[in-house]
Amino acid sequence: MDELVTLVNRLKKLNIELDLVGNFPWIYLERVNGKEVEEKFEANHGFCIAFVKPDNTLKLASISEIFKILRKYK
Repeated sequence: MDELVTLVNRLKKLNIELDLVGNFPWIYLERVNGKEVEEKFEANHGFCIAFVKPDNTLKLASISEIFKILRKYK
């Protein structure tokens, strides 16, 4: 979980606010700076930014895909 918290906090310093929604084991990126993310990535229901593996560790999705979305919606 530390990776995700670090990412969110660093983006917050750059004035990029993320709204995340969890549906175990997936964590979805719902909004960037209040704008709803409409793309789907690695999931059927939204843009999956991370997921929890069976050993309870967090795995971030593709960083390049995450930053594509951030550039589009910031």
